[in-house]
Amino acid sequence: RVDLETALHQGARVAGLLTTLPLIASVIIVTAHRAGGPAEAIVAVRGHLLGTLSLGAFFAVLAVLIEPAGMLIAYATAIVTAIAVNRVLMWLEAPPADAINAPAKGR
Repeated sequence: RVDLETALHQGARVAGLLTTLPLIASVIIVTAHRAGGPAEAIVAVRGHLLGTLSLGAFFAVLAVLIEPAGMLIAYATAIVTAIAVNRVLMWLEAPPADAINAPAKGR
């Protein structure tokens, strides 16, 4: 059985954590759109999503390791994991080299 007070407290904590991501994203995306148009907004959305996945990996590793491994090892591992996830996602997102060097069609 879930205590109502516990549910309200946890719900507020989770809502507080999740609210910041869309709020930050909306400000960044609107700014990018106004500065560079729809193409820049799409780049901003993509970048934000990739960053969010890295952030999720950071907190997942931190949650698992903080108690058994201690703060130093947990934070160091979480940082390395976030950077690795970010690098892998950027590598997966990068266009193939021949697409970059190929001449544009119709020119």
